Amino acid sequence: MILALIGAATVQILLGLPFFVSHPKAYITGADNLGRVLNFKFVLEPIFVAKFAASLLIVHLGLLLASAHYKWCTHERGIVKFWRLIYASMKLNQQLYTTSKALKNDHIHRKRQLGDELRGHPRV
Repeated sequence: MILALIGAATVQILLGLPFFVSHPKAYITGADNLGRVLNFKFVLEPIFVAKFAASLLIVHLGLLLASAHYKWCTHERGIVKFWRLIYASMKLNQQLYTTSKALKNDHIHRKRQLGDELRGHPRV
C-alpha cells in the first residue's frame, strides 16, 4: 500500500513539475481553483453558493464513508468496528506503557535496595 502511495505521489510530482517550474506562484495559488475542472455554470451562483456546494460536499463525504464501510474496511466488517479496533489498540498500548513504566520503576527501586544492603547501608 505504501508503495502504491509513493507511486501515485511520484506520478503527480512528475506531471506537475513542468507547470511548477515555469510558473511556481500561479501553480501554488491556483492549485485549489476548480473553476477550470468543474463547470457548474448551469446553476445560478446564489443557488450554488447557498445549497448546491454544500450538497455536493455532503454527497462526496457520504460516498467516501460508504466506500470506507463496504470496500476499505471489509476485513474489519465495517468502519465502526474498524474504529473500535483502533481505539482498543490505542487503549491497550497505553496500558502496556503504563505497566512497563511501573515495572521499570519498581525494578530500579529493588536494585537500589539490594545495592544498599550489599554495602551495608539498608534503606528504610
